[in-house]
Order: sequence, then structure tokens, then C-alpha cells
Amino acid sequence: MLQAIEPKQPNQPPIEIIILSPILLCCCCIVFLVTLLYQKKRKNVRDLEAKEWELFLQGDPINYNPQMTLKEQIDRLFYAIEYEFAKEKLVLQERLGDGAFGVVWKATAVGISANEAETTVAVKMLRKKHNKDAIRSLIAELKIMVHLGQHLNVVNLLGAVTKNIVDGELMVIVEYCPYGNLLNFLRKNRTNFEDQLNHQSFSDICYDSTLTNSPIVGSSISNDATKKAGEDKSNRSNQRKNRLNENIYYKVLERQFTTTDLRYWASQIAAGMEYLASRQVLHGDLAARNVLLCDDNVVKICDFGLSRSLCNKDKYMKNIAGDRKVYLPVRWLALESMFDGVFSTHSDVWAYGIVLWELFSLGNVPYPGIDIGPEFCKMLREGLRMECPPFSNQEIYDIMLSCWKVRPDSRPSFRELRKQFNGMLPQEMQDHYLELNEPYLAMNAARTNAINTESLSNLDPPEEVAPLVPCVEKASLGYIEMKSHFESFTTPAGYVDMTKSRHVQKI
Repeated sequence: MLQAIEPKQPNQPPIEIIILSPILLCCCCIVFLVTLLYQKKRKNVRDLEAKEWELFLQGDPINYNPQMTLKEQIDRLFYAIEYEFAKEKLVLQERLGDGAFGVVWKATAVGISANEAETTVAVKMLRKKHNKDAIRSLIAELKIMVHLGQHLNVVNLLGAVTKNIVDGELMVIVEYCPYGNLLNFLRKNRTNFEDQLNHQSFSDICYDSTLTNSPIVGSSISNDATKKAGEDKSNRSNQRKNRLNENIYYKVLERQFTTTDLRYWASQIAAGMEYLASRQVLHGDLAARNVLLCDDNVVKICDFGLSRSLCNKDKYMKNIAGDRKVYLPVRWLALESMFDGVFSTHSDVWAYGIVLWELFSLGNVPYPGIDIGPEFCKMLREGLRMECPPFSNQEIYDIMLSCWKVRPDSRPSFRELRKQFNGMLPQEMQDHYLELNEPYLAMNAARTNAINTESLSNLDPPEEVAPLVPCVEKASLGYIEMKSHFESFTTPAGYVDMTKSRHVQKI
């Protein structure tokens, strides 16, 4: 029997393949487009980083604008490559604390100084998790320090690690000051203070050069170090002399100091601020906590970078401008900084007056007993000023009041302030200071031939306009809400009303 043969049907793919094929094709197209866009974005980022790196190294000196502030000129400053230091020669030892945008370490740098094989330094570096604003802030501080030059009374730049800056690694190496900040020293040594003033006649009782002209060096703590100021002065002088040959890297926790020391530090702080002003750098946060104590009774000003994003919020008020949070040191602020957001060398002079009050009160908190709030700002604007601190005389208090004048241009310059306090010091102390400062003058002279730092001299006197100050919350944490209208106030006990004092005509 014959059987009918059916024609063969062509093989057809499974229905799943028919359905999935266009889906897979669409997915491939999407992946391709996403990859293309990502690569383009990465190229733009790399190009931006490359341009920023080139700007970091070379700056843009041709486009300096004398009408712009220093903060706006940061990108036009160049990095001096001779400051570059090998990371392999840097040994981190202990974490000293947190800064505005990173951490600070104590470290040993091998060969960073021509005078010694190993140098103890402080290293500022970024946290592991940081954004571009953080690295740009540290770059700004580095550039300012490069072009600032060297001075005895500022914390000086020693080197930097910038090799991997494109990957977010940046280390700024500065002088290490082993004895901490001046505020802590004053508070820890109140029982060791010798008041040299006769507060009835406002005259000096004595000046003992063995107490003030000896270098500060480290010492271990002993029972003798806790003797009060009224005990035998000759014994304490001998203690100071016996410390001279001890290891300088111990932290000084307690030692005797005198009224002459306070004047000497006031003179040095004025000298450091005079130098910053001459280099077109304003501080913006001058306070005793930002002055460090070193060997030879030298004090150095630190934290004069431009970042105001500070960690210690209880001393600052918060200023919110858009999505930015800026903290300002309320108790040290000048009137124009509070109400107009203007920071200048004149506002630094106001803060210097507050520092003087800190010195001659042995570290008391400024404006004691007054809450930092809207009422505080109102009282300042209407003439409230602190009374003479307990360890000052009228001459020094008059200098403080001159720093707190309402009109910024009526306040003394740092040059005038330095000369005033120099005139209160014995000649041997003035001569000793000049000897200590000579190496820094020589370093600046040598660098002038290698680095063109004079471009800053074309700028106007430093002045910055901050975001309008401020409307904030959390007054209990020391933040204040500024208002445009205030009611009249009654002068609190322990303060003077400048509008009613004999100083009113000088304001």
C-alpha cells in the first residue's frame, strides 16, 4: 500500500526566543547608551580634574584683579613645587584632633629641615570620606600658606604631599607646637600666675627677667609646679631655670608666668596679625584658642585659612546661606561682621581686643553671664563693652576699648598695637624677639628670588563679605538669630556702656 508523504516543515524557533529576542536587543541598546553617557561624563570629570590640577600648579597670575578679594583670587595663586615632600618620608604618630575639613596628626618628617635629620611636624589631611569642597578648602589653605611666606608668630608651612591630589589625597605639613593653645595654658596655670601690677596705682610692681626671658621647655609634672603665685618667688625661678635642659617634646601642663608674659604674647600676636595683614590675609577667627605656645616663649597664630565650616559649634553661630552652613565666632565678632557680614583687617582688630581680654582675665569666657542671643547683639550695637579684666591696668584696658570702636577705620592698626605693647616690654626682651625673628626674615629674603610672592601686594586691603548673618535655630547651643530691629536695653552689671562713657567721643 502506498503511503502519502507529507512535505517537511522548516524548523521554527521556540516561541520564547521569538519573544525574548527584541527585549534582549533593547536591553543591549540601553546598556550601550548608558555606558556611552557614563564614559562621556567620566571624560568631562577627568578633563575638569586635569584643568584644576593645572590651575593648582600654575595658577593664573595674568588675571589677577585688584578689585577682587583674596578669597576670590585663590584659583589664581600657584603652588610652589619646592614644597613637595615624599609621603614615604612621613611617619604618622598620633592623632591630634579634627579640623574644619579633616584631621590633624603629629608626625615625624625625615629630611624636611636642613638643620636636623628628623623633625616633629603637624600634618593636616582629609578624612577618608570627603567631598570636593573639602579638598578645595585644604588646597586654598595650602596656597595661602605658600604665598604667605614665613614669620615667627604664625604657624608656618614646611611641606605638602600633593602627588595623588587628583585621587583626593592631600597632606599639608606645618610646624608642630608642642605646648598646645594659649587658652588651655591660661586656664591650667591660673594658680601659677604672678600678678606684677599694683591695682591701686595701676603701676608695675616689678619685672623679673628670669621668669619671662627663659625659653619654655617641657617638664614632667611635680608637686612644686602647683605652688600658688603667693609662694616664694625665688624657688619658682629656680624651678624654671632647672627645666631648660629637659626634653622639649613633653607637653607643658603647668609653669609659672607673669604679667610681662601676657604683654609679650600680646605684642607677638599683634606682630603676627600685622604680617598677615601685610600679605593680604585676614584671619576671621582670631581667638586665644587659635594661638599656640612654643619654645622660647613664642606664640604662633594658627587656623588662618578661609574655611568657616567649624566643628566646635558651641563657640560659633550658624549662618545658613542656601545649602551652606557657616559658623561664625559670635563673642569675637565685630559689629560690621554681625550685621553686615563684612570681615576685614579691622574686624580682626576687634577680635584682637577680645583676645587681650582673654589674656588679662587668664582665659575667662568673653562676655561672662550674658546669653549669646539676639539681646547680646542688640546690646553690643547700643554700646555695651566688657569692663576691665582683673589682671589688666587702665592703659591696657584703653587699648581694648580702642579695638572695639564702632567705626572700623577708627580702630588702631596691628602695627600700632604691636608698638604699644613693645613699649611695655624691657629692652632685653625686645632684643631677644628680634634675634628669634631673624631666621624667618632670612628665609623670606631667600624665597623672594625663587618664588614670585609679590603678586599679592597688588591686592586691596583684605575684606570679605560673608553671606548675610543669619537666621538660625538652636539658640541654646550658642547659635543666634539676628534681627533687624531691637528694643532698648539696660546695661548689665559688670559692663560699660560706650555711649555713656568717656570714650564715646573717640568712637
